[in-house]
Amino acid sequence: MRRYLESVKRGFSIPAGWLVARYLQQFRVPRDLLRVAARRYGQRIALITPAGQLTFAQLADRVWRLADSLAARGVRRGDRVGYVASGGQDQLEILLAGYELGAVLIGFTSVHELKVIASALADAKPKAFFYDHQTRPDVGQLLTDSFPGTLLVANAEQHQQLIDAGRPLRCREQLKASDLASLGFTSGTTGSPKALSATQGILLTSLRLSVLNVRVRLGGQDVSMPGMPISGAGSGLILPSLAGGTTLVIPADCRTATLIEAIQRHRVTRVFVTPSTLIDLLDWPDLDQYDLSSLRNIIYGTAPTPSAKVAEAVRRFGAILQQGYGMAEVLPPVSLLQMEDHGVDHDPAPREVLRSVGRPVPQARVRIVTAAGVELGPGERGEVEVQSPTTFSGYWGQPDLTAKAFRDGFLRTRDFGYLDAAGRLVILDRDVDVIGTGEHRVFPREVEEVVHEHPAIKEACLIADEDGLLVLAASLRRSWREHPVEEVRQELATFLAEHLPEWQVPARIEVLDELPRSYLNKVLRRDLRAGLVAK
Repeated sequence: MRRYLESVKRGFSIPAGWLVARYLQQFRVPRDLLRVAARRYGQRIALITPAGQLTFAQLADRVWRLADSLAARGVRRGDRVGYVASGGQDQLEILLAGYELGAVLIGFTSVHELKVIASALADAKPKAFFYDHQTRPDVGQLLTDSFPGTLLVANAEQHQQLIDAGRPLRCREQLKASDLASLGFTSGTTGSPKALSATQGILLTSLRLSVLNVRVRLGGQDVSMPGMPISGAGSGLILPSLAGGTTLVIPADCRTATLIEAIQRHRVTRVFVTPSTLIDLLDWPDLDQYDLSSLRNIIYGTAPTPSAKVAEAVRRFGAILQQGYGMAEVLPPVSLLQMEDHGVDHDPAPREVLRSVGRPVPQARVRIVTAAGVELGPGERGEVEVQSPTTFSGYWGQPDLTAKAFRDGFLRTRDFGYLDAAGRLVILDRDVDVIGTGEHRVFPREVEEVVHEHPAIKEACLIADEDGLLVLAASLRRSWREHPVEEVRQELATFLAEHLPEWQVPARIEVLDELPRSYLNKVLRRDLRAGLVAK
């Protein structure tokens, strides 16, 4: 900590990013990135997958041929092109071909329920749809029955046939920054799915602000890899890789062993992971036997990360970590906790710094307000509202719902948090996760922060049972799994009673092998509620 405080006083020598941001001004819409990359970096390796590798010229050739085939089959600017994400090279090619044509991309994951897809497509009416008939035959049947005029691409062979039939020509249709680029549908678990609309321009604005504030040097020998499916937040590495002419690695899957081996084999320099994936890396046996020395930047996010685990990551990997705040409704960066904020060398910053998501970037405004919209001061907890040029265009076809999402020009994020005395944003919890216990309001993250200070804990999640009592679900580090569960439970209960006020102490502690996770490798609090409350 002493070294960290001394470094803060000295200041850091940070390369300016404005020249790079100025370079990015030449791009008006996302398709411009691939066009320039093919010209400037044609023979560089653009993509590495389990199937092999492609140069930027080869990737552009495949994308342009696919776009030409879609155009020959009637897909035009503004038409809907849907897909059930594979997370692989074919999905990347679909995204880039959609950008080339100015089509509106509609993506679903493999775990989206058929009723959600059906409801979403009833409004979107896709002109073309990509899916895997082996894993989702129900989707094919739905489209055949309800959308007989839709071009269906049901497997990798048909995908390749489209590419083979196309010409490597760039689309001549003019696109605008205001054109709709994508519709991202919510899961629909609490009602009808909502479509979050994003324009071509917002995608590039997010890229420019990221480069300007993260101070990433474009070009060079960087090798980036998403440690999560590119059907989710992992797609955030695609446009920066195109802009800088750097290599993107798409691993076979996002299991810990796969990621570690890919980092070592391909000399990955930048990786983007969820908190759960970061924790898996820290808990991996014999991690020191792998050569991960190529890593120069670990981006983590998509959910609050326990500061104890961030500190451990700094001690293990060095102060190369970085996180930002953003969401589907307001693309990052809203705030950033830079690498230098994490500590110095392998000496982590204080916990109050590491539990934050950093300071808001200059281009965004963040305020904390009461339910009535009254702005609060430093340290006061309330609702997080954001005003940013990367804010989404609204819920497609739902103007009333869009209006409710904003207040005085600020997006109501539905997150609770506060701004500390140094201006750093601390995210507590989503509104649906806050637990009311009579006179108190329990923010699960505050309890989970304390839980993670215990050396036995891998992951933790606080929920309430059907009687409103606090229940803690926790998984154990590998080194603790040989301990008797009841002994660990009692030790943890004593630890929490000593470190938490009585009203935050869980009434029950459940020790599980692993906490349930989503397709995007995030802890599923909803599933824990359903499972533990039923006990």
